[in-house]
Amino acid sequence: MNPFNKKVTRYYKNQTFLSILFSFTSSPKTLNPSFINPLYNPFIAKQLHTRPRFCNLSSGSASDCSVSHSTYGFSSNHHLSFLSGMLRHQFGFRWFCKLVDDTGNDKFWEFEEMGDDVFGDIENKANGVKGVDSQVNYDHVSEIVEVIRSGGSDLGLLLDSRSSNISVKLVAQIFQVLNNDKIPALHFLQWLQVSYPELCYSSRVCSSMICNCGWLEDYKTMILMLRGFKAKRVCLDETAFEFLPVLTTSQASIKDSIRKVIDALVEVGGSCCGSGISSLIKMLCSLGSFNLAEFVINITGKNVSYYNIIIREKCRKCLVGEMHGLLEEMREFGCDPNISTYNYLLSHLCVSGRMAEACSLINLMQESGTTPDALSFDILIQYSCKTGKLGIAHQFYNQILLRGIKPRIQTHVAFVKSNFSAGNCDEALEYVHNLDNQHLQSSNMLYSLVAYLHLKKGHLIVARSILIQMMDKGLKPNFLVFIKVVKRLQKSCKGGLARDLRNRFSRFIV
Repeated sequence: MNPFNKKVTRYYKNQTFLSILFSFTSSPKTLNPSFINPLYNPFIAKQLHTRPRFCNLSSGSASDCSVSHSTYGFSSNHHLSFLSGMLRHQFGFRWFCKLVDDTGNDKFWEFEEMGDDVFGDIENKANGVKGVDSQVNYDHVSEIVEVIRSGGSDLGLLLDSRSSNISVKLVAQIFQVLNNDKIPALHFLQWLQVSYPELCYSSRVCSSMICNCGWLEDYKTMILMLRGFKAKRVCLDETAFEFLPVLTTSQASIKDSIRKVIDALVEVGGSCCGSGISSLIKMLCSLGSFNLAEFVINITGKNVSYYNIIIREKCRKCLVGEMHGLLEEMREFGCDPNISTYNYLLSHLCVSGRMAEACSLINLMQESGTTPDALSFDILIQYSCKTGKLGIAHQFYNQILLRGIKPRIQTHVAFVKSNFSAGNCDEALEYVHNLDNQHLQSSNMLYSLVAYLHLKKGHLIVARSILIQMMDKGLKPNFLVFIKVVKRLQKSCKGGLARDLRNRFSRFIV
C-alpha cells in the first residue's frame, strides 16, 4: 500500500509533481510539547548538514546560513542551471563503492538542474548502489504511521519493535504522511530524539516537524520547536512551509498565515529565522508567487540576499522583463546588487544565447564597482565551451589569469570536455599535464576525467595508460573510472592488464 494516496494541496519541491487537489481533514489540534534535550553528535550533524553559519535577520546575512541539502547546500557558487560538467562532489564514492556520507538527501536548495556530472552516466548508474537512503518501503512507512496514529502510553515500545534501518529519507516520508493526515508528530520526534538522536536534527526532519505544527495551526508548539532547533543551530528548508495554502486560498488569508509564520521565526531568531525566511521566499518564488515573496521582504526588511532569491527564480522562469524594475527598487532601498546578483543575470543571458549582453554586463559590473569573480568568468567560459567557441573561452581564461583570479575546477573540466567534443583528445591531455605542472590539487580528478572520456570513445588501452601515468605520479584515480577500466579489460580478454592495473591501485587502499 502506498501511504501517499492522500490528496492534498501542498508545495512540492519538484513542481512537475505539483497537483492542485482538494481534501482537507480534521480540525486543528494542539500538541502537548515536552521538548527533550537529546544527545548531540557533531560528527553526525556534519554528515546531515546541520551545522550552518549563524544568521541574523537584521544584519541581512540570511544567505550566509546555508540550508544544507545538496543539497542541502546553498552556495553562491551554485548558480548555473545550464552548465554541463559542474561537480556535485569531486569524488562521490569511496573504496568498495560506498557512497560518501555527505551526499545529502534532498536535492533542491539552489540549482538542482546543474547538468551532467563530471563522469556523467558512470556516476548516475552508481547512484543506485545500496547505501545511503535506499528505496523507502511504503508498507514500513504505513505501519509506523499507524502506530503513531494510535498513540498510547506504550508508543515508544511499539515504535521500537517496528523500526529498523531508520534513515532521514524514511523519517521524511513518515512525516509527509503524518502531515498530509494532520496527525500530531511531536511524540514521534521525541522518540527519535531518544532512539535516533543523530537523525532528529537534520534540516529535513526539523523542517517537517515545523510543517506538522503548521498543518495543525499550532503556532505555540511551533515556537517551542524552533527554540529547540535554534539551540542546535538547525537551518530550515522549504519543507517547513508546505502547509501554507499558497494556491488555494485568498490573498488576505495566505498573507495572514505568512505573517504568523514570520512572527514565529522572528520571535525565535537565530539560524531558524534567517534560513526560514530565505526558504519561505524561495518556496513562494518557485510557485510563481512573487508578490507574496515581496510581501515577506516588506515585513522582514529588505536586503540583497532576499532580493537575490527573487532574481534567481525570475531568471529561471525567464521573467527578465521584470528585472529592470526590481534592480531599480533594490537601489532605491539601499540594496545595491552584489556579485551574486550579477552572476544570476550573467547565467540567464548566456542560457538565452545573449552573449554580447553578457559581456556588456561584465563591463557594467566593473563600472558599478563590482569586480567579476571566478564564477563570473566561469559562466562565460562554460557557455563558450558548450557552444564550441573555444577561442572565445580562452580569451576569457586569459582575463582570469591577468586579474590574478584562481580558476574554478569547473572551468578546467569545461576545457577538457570541449577539447574532446572537438576531437582534440591529445590537447585535452596536454591541458591536464600543464595544470599538473602547476601542482593543481584537483589533477587526479582531471586525469581521471580524461581517462573516462577516452574510455567512452572506446580507447581502452589509452584510458589504462592515463591511469598508470597518474598513479606513477602518486595520484589516486577516481574509483569508479578505475573499476570501469578494469572490467572493460577483463571483458576484452586482457586479464593480465587488468590484474596489473589492480595491483598498481592497491597501494592507494588504506
